[in-house]
Amino acid sequence: MERMLRIHQIIRDTDLGKRRFRNPYPNASDIAEILEVSNKTVLRDIEFMRGRLDLPIEYDPVKHGFCYTEQVVSFPTIQISEGELFSLLVARKAISAYQGTSFEEPLKNAFRKLADSMPDSINIHLDDWDRSVTFHSSTVSIVKLDYFNQLAQAAIHKDQLLISYKKPNQKEPTERLIDPIQLVHVGNEWYLLAWCHKRNEFITFHLLRIQKIVKTGKKYTPHKGFSAEAYLQDSFGIYSGKDVHQITLWVHKNVADYFREKNWHSSQKNEELASENLKVHYTLNSLEDIQRWILGWGGLVVALKPKELKEKIRNSADSILNAHTSK
Repeated sequence: MERMLRIHQIIRDTDLGKRRFRNPYPNASDIAEILEVSNKTVLRDIEFMRGRLDLPIEYDPVKHGFCYTEQVVSFPTIQISEGELFSLLVARKAISAYQGTSFEEPLKNAFRKLADSMPDSINIHLDDWDRSVTFHSSTVSIVKLDYFNQLAQAAIHKDQLLISYKKPNQKEPTERLIDPIQLVHVGNEWYLLAWCHKRNEFITFHLLRIQKIVKTGKKYTPHKGFSAEAYLQDSFGIYSGKDVHQITLWVHKNVADYFREKNWHSSQKNEELASENLKVHYTLNSLEDIQRWILGWGGLVVALKPKELKEKIRNSADSILNAHTSK
C-alpha cells in the first residue's frame, strides 16, 4: 500500500507539473527507478490500483507514460461509501452504550481515524450524523479495558490462561486453567466463553468477576466442532444447560403486544387466545435466565409449564414477599 501510495503521488505530481521525466509522463521504468523495484512490480501495482481501487490510471501512448484521466484528490486507502460510513457510525453509537467507560475513547478515536482516511470526494457531515441517531442505555457494565484486550488476544492466538475468578458471595477467588474461546455480550454484560480444565466443560465467565489473568506460555489445541453460536442458541440469555425444556407461558392481554412485536428467542411461537391473551412457547436448555425474566413482568406473564419452572418462580416470589413483609 505504501508503494502504491508513492505511485499515486508520482503520477499526481506529474499531472500538476511538479515532476519532470524524460517523457512528459512517467513510464514503468521511471517509477521503478524511483521506488527501486522492478518494472513488473510497478505494472502489477498499477493494475491493482486500476482494477481494485478504481483509480483512473491510463497509459498515454502519445506522452509515453501513465497519467490520471480525471482529477484524483486523495489516495483511496479504504473503499467505502458515505452510506457504509454512516452504517459504521450507527454501529459505533450502538456500542456507545459504554459511554463513560474505558471503551468510549478507543471507539471514538477509531471511528474518527476511519472517517479521516476517507477520500475527500465523500461528503462527510459527522456532526449532522451524530445528531440524527442516538442510543440510550440505563445500565452500563464497567469492564477493565486491559483485561478485555488480554482475553481477546488470548482467544485469537489460542493462548492458555490461568485466571483468578470470584463468584458473588464467594469469600475467596479460585484459580481456573482455561482455554479462552470467545468474548460474548449479553444483556449489557460481557462474558468470556472458555473451556474450563477444572470442570472439564465449556463455561461462561463474567468479566467483572475475573480478578487476575496470567499467561501460562502454552497454546491450546482448537476445540474442533465447537460453535459458540450453537452453544448459546438454545439459551434464553447467557446460561446454557444440557437439558431440553418445553416452556409455555400465559401472557396477559395488556402486555401481549410486546410479544407480538418482538421475538424474545428464536424458538418463540405465539398462540392467540380468544380473550386477547396469549400463550407463548419456547424451547430452551436452561431455566435460569427465563425464571428471572418472568418475575420481571410482575404477574402479567405466568409460567404454565414445565412444573420445575413454576416451582422456581413460586419459591422466588415467596422469598420476595417474605423479604418485603419482614421489613
